[in-house]
Amino acid sequence: MIGLTANYEDIDATLRDRYYKQVIAAGGVPVIIPPVNDAEIIINTLDRIDGLLLSGGADVNPLWSNEEPSPALKNINSQRDAAELLTIRLAYNRQLPIFGICRGIQTIATALGGHVCQDINPTIVKHSQDADRTETTHSVCIEKDSLLSQIFSKYGNYDDETLYVNSFHHQAVDNPGNLLRAVAYAADGTIEAIESAEHKSIVGVQWHPEWLECAGLPLFKWLVERADEYTACPCGTYSDKSNSETCTSCEENQYTPEDTHARLTLRYADVLSARN
Repeated sequence: MIGLTANYEDIDATLRDRYYKQVIAAGGVPVIIPPVNDAEIIINTLDRIDGLLLSGGADVNPLWSNEEPSPALKNINSQRDAAELLTIRLAYNRQLPIFGICRGIQTIATALGGHVCQDINPTIVKHSQDADRTETTHSVCIEKDSLLSQIFSKYGNYDDETLYVNSFHHQAVDNPGNLLRAVAYAADGTIEAIESAEHKSIVGVQWHPEWLECAGLPLFKWLVERADEYTACPCGTYSDKSNSETCTSCEENQYTPEDTHARLTLRYADVLSARN
């Protein structure tokens, strides 16, 4: 079962159908997760899913990174930010397979110690295309030794280092931090994909594979396969069904619900108080 984070608009939790249709095409069962900033509800949700997909959407509020907003900052979504940052940390804690798309790669980086550039323009590459969402408009160079390269080789029979993608963003991860690493770049050097630096099942891409049908399906197949292998052990971390008696990383890089919520609240509160 794959949990997909929903957007929040006006009074509705929404999600474009392309996300869950790609999950179904990859063999998964999708369930939509509304943006609820409540640790107990998030934990109960994570107990019932086997993989997490972070969907696209608005800019992440830079206050979460102790930064003032740039004049180029666009719409933010307070309903999503705290809920998703908390969800990511708790999912990371139990080593749930995580896949982030567009905003999703940025929330992964923000939650796990990386940094997002509020506006990458001007660049030599057009990152916010006017072409149809199904059209690929620029190239991405993938690191050979990366999990991302393995994904496209295994599930897409695609061994070229260059991938062609669609693009709808003005922000990007500019520092993945210590827990993540950059594994794909646009021609202008913009980071287009990140993955775990600890061999965990975490991948984030800046483009929108949900619109690319078969060309985007390898990433969803990877998530569904990793989710199928996932099981939570009693301490809430990861083991897989092929070796279910083994629990890995039980005490490393853990975020308790209370600690995570406190850290997120504290960071935001510190910035707000500093402004007054």
